[in-house]
Amino acid sequence: MNQHEMLTKIEALIEESKVGLLATTDSQGKPRVRWMTPTIIPNRGNAIYCFSEEDAMKILDIQHEAEVKWLIQTNDLTEVVSARGETYIANNPALKSEVLEILIPQTTKLWTPNISETETVVLETVIREATYYRPRENMQVTVKFE
Repeated sequence: MNQHEMLTKIEALIEESKVGLLATTDSQGKPRVRWMTPTIIPNRGNAIYCFSEEDAMKILDIQHEAEVKWLIQTNDLTEVVSARGETYIANNPALKSEVLEILIPQTTKLWTPNISETETVVLETVIREATYYRPRENMQVTVKFE
C-alpha cells in the first residue's frame, strides 16, 4: 500500500463512520482521547482536518505536545486505521470556512453544533505514519509519509 492508497482508505473509513478518536497528551504527560468529526480534503496533502472551539482542553494539549494519534474504524470494526502526526492549530479564514462547510452537516452524529467561526479553529494533523488493520484477518500494513 502506498501513501495515496492509505489516504484513500482513511477517507473511505471517515466517510463510513463520520467519526474518529483523537488522542493527545496533556502537560502532565497523561493521554486524553475524545471523539471528533474528521475529514480529509482532497488535494491538500496528507492531513486529517477537524475543528474545535479555540478554548477547548485539546488545544492546550496540542500546544504542549503537537504529536497526536487518530483512530478511525468501520462501524463493524472490520477495518481500522491508526494515524500519527503533528497537529497545527490554524485560524486561517479560508481553511476554516472550507472545513466547516464539509463538517457541519456531519457533526450531529456526536453533538448539535452551535458554532461561531470566530470561536472556532481548525486542527490540521499532518500524517507522518499510518497503519491499516484488518483485525479479523490478522493483517496490518504501515505506510510512512515523509
